[in-house]
Amino acid sequence: MTNNPIEIAMEKANLSVERIASILEVTRQTINNYMKNPGQIPAEKIFKLSSATGIAVDKLYGSAQIQKGPIVVSTYGEEFKNLNTLINTARDTSKSLSSIKIDRNLEICREEREKAVFELNDIINVASIKGRKPTICAFGPSDAGKSTLINYLLGEEIVPVGYSPMTTVPTYIKHESEKPDFLEDPVDNTIVYGRKKGEGGKKISHSAIEGEHAEDYIIRRGNYKSLLKEFGTREGEYYKNSNWEIDEIDVYANVDLLKEVTFIDIPGFDSGDDDDNIGLAMDASTFDVIFFLSTADAYLRGHELAALCYILRMREDLSSLYLLATHTNSIGDPDEVKKIIYRGCERIVSTMSEDEKERLGVREGEGGFKALEKRCFGFDMSSEKYCNELNSSIEKELPRIITNRLNEASDEARKACQEYKKRYQALIDNVKKERRSFKSQEDIEEEKKKNEKAAEKAIEDLKEAKERLKESISEKEGYSLSKMKTEYSEVLNEEFIVKTIDTKRLRNKKADIEDLSNYLSGELNDRLQRILSTRSKDFANELEKELNEYQHNIESNIKKMKLNADFSGFDFTRAFAAGLTGLSTYGALAVWASIVAGGSNLGAYILVAKVVSVLSALGISVGGTAAAVSFVSAIGGPVTIGITLAIIAAIAAFGIFTGTWKNRVASKMVKTYRENRVLDKCCNTIKTYWRDTENALDNCMDSLSRQVRKHYEEESSKEEMANDDYIKMTTVLQIIYSKCVDGYSSMIEALCE
Repeated sequence: MTNNPIEIAMEKANLSVERIASILEVTRQTINNYMKNPGQIPAEKIFKLSSATGIAVDKLYGSAQIQKGPIVVSTYGEEFKNLNTLINTARDTSKSLSSIKIDRNLEICREEREKAVFELNDIINVASIKGRKPTICAFGPSDAGKSTLINYLLGEEIVPVGYSPMTTVPTYIKHESEKPDFLEDPVDNTIVYGRKKGEGGKKISHSAIEGEHAEDYIIRRGNYKSLLKEFGTREGEYYKNSNWEIDEIDVYANVDLLKEVTFIDIPGFDSGDDDDNIGLAMDASTFDVIFFLSTADAYLRGHELAALCYILRMREDLSSLYLLATHTNSIGDPDEVKKIIYRGCERIVSTMSEDEKERLGVREGEGGFKALEKRCFGFDMSSEKYCNELNSSIEKELPRIITNRLNEASDEARKACQEYKKRYQALIDNVKKERRSFKSQEDIEEEKKKNEKAAEKAIEDLKEAKERLKESISEKEGYSLSKMKTEYSEVLNEEFIVKTIDTKRLRNKKADIEDLSNYLSGELNDRLQRILSTRSKDFANELEKELNEYQHNIESNIKKMKLNADFSGFDFTRAFAAGLTGLSTYGALAVWASIVAGGSNLGAYILVAKVVSVLSALGISVGGTAAAVSFVSAIGGPVTIGITLAIIAAIAAFGIFTGTWKNRVASKMVKTYRENRVLDKCCNTIKTYWRDTENALDNCMDSLSRQVRKHYEEESSKEEMANDDYIKMTTVLQIIYSKCVDGYSSMIEALCE
């Protein structure tokens, strides 16, 4: 069978040379040339031929030329085994604690049991979050071949492909073993989630779809061969006439690679339909591995480079990025492909700010961006050379990514379990040492009053601490705004822009002007994030100091007033952090959380599971080697991809300049940024950020206040207990604490096997 796309189209679709020439809008002679040299057919012509004939792109090259995707060694299942044992042990321990019978009058025991169960659920939830399978997402314009790549990697044609934009909603592709229980029919392997049009409901988040009420959002369930075309492509009937807003499609397939990773197929951007630019709004920091695709014959066009730079600003390093020059057969010469990739790397690095280059380990000039070049690959499904190179990298690196992720999760879990075990053992020892002396009712009432007085003093101290911190927030907001205005004026002025043009040796060419726009956007974002990062770290240190002093004051006051109240088992940090639950934005408290989680033996587990989940979604590393600077992706940047693209379009419409073009470009840049009100957006971002900080602080201080007061009340209730009840209480507490020690011991052993 022939491997020539033109001949295959003629044979399968029964088309003449004239008809194909008409479809591709070329001459008959050009078609004859394509038939003689199929490697020279441009990618856009291949897609157009596929769209017109209905023949998939890979089929146009003939099955003999289609290469097989990577074969990844089974890693996740084996590596996750110990962590899964820990999770199951935590569940068993939780059930065992819940089965303990507690008398109605022993409220303290009930509270301690519930706290222990809550902590175990944290272990379960956070270990599941940190130990989940890596996610892989492909970004790029609608003609780059993202769906084709995913099908190639999976070794099965699951997602629709074609020349016109096909994918219209995010599609999550998982292993069939992950099918939810409510997907009962064996034939069903796909779920469509969404809302009715006109009901005003918000877009359903992926975390909500993964939650316990996922079934409430289902529109349709069935088989992906029909549902993806119906609901997930422009050709689908529901895309044209539906009464529904589709938010996500989940597919469950029997593919070995899906045992190791989860794929996300998203719409390609820049199709001309704003609804398709979903990928540009998605936070790239939430994906473990990113494939960025650009066609080799039009490599990194202005809007593509802008999108790639936007993604790179949200990555901590380059190790999990694949930059693919697709449809390399349209170029032919591998050396030319290398040159295209090299020039692309030059452009990428030239648009980076100094901070970004330092973070990603690259620099301008010969040999300065080898780390980036190593992440670049040519790709064409019909090329053995390019497929082998890509496969080799994936087969080597994906198991490493999986192992590193699970090792980090296991290390954090082990530290947490060791710390919890140590704490519960100390609680057992304290209970055993307790000796209750007889007290008169008068003494009991006096102790209760003193506890109430101590609680009021603690609440008052907390209010004063909150006021001091709020004053600090106000000062930092004022400084941030003033500093940002200064930084903006330093970047967005003609002198700086002309100097940048000279320093980077930019020419009077469209591509160079696009690079300049990307550079200025990145520079502004970096300066904003540097301002907020520095002030946020200062605030985090102030907050930690206030919390430490607050704890010290409570303990000192207990000694001064000679109270029996005991706060040795009270977790001040956790009581404060619990206030973050339910919030979607934390401001500078996100930095505080990452610093505390990184410096504590409890790692991420000092924070409630919801907090860890949200921080992870924001791209913030919690536990282990967490660094405050990693919070930058949480605030994004006011100079969004949309503004960058608008500025590129404005400059392009202005035309190529003549004469004193540098000054004219600089003047146009300054004017366009002003028209887009970028400085206002920067200032609004700063104001929102510090308002979020103040709101989070209020919630956390209220949480700490409630729990401190409650703890004093519990200490008072101990004093009021009858002797028999007191003995019962200490006995039950020992049982609870002992079960916790035994459970955490077993969990530690599970991770050491």
